[in-house]
Amino acid sequence: MKIQREYCSILRLIYAKVRFIRKWPD
Repeated sequence: MKIQREYCSILRLIYAKVRFIRKWPD
């Protein structure tokens, strides 16, 4: 499933972004 692979990649990106924001808040 190509769609599932892309979805997983997007989820990983969002998770990394959230972690980055949590580590260094505004």
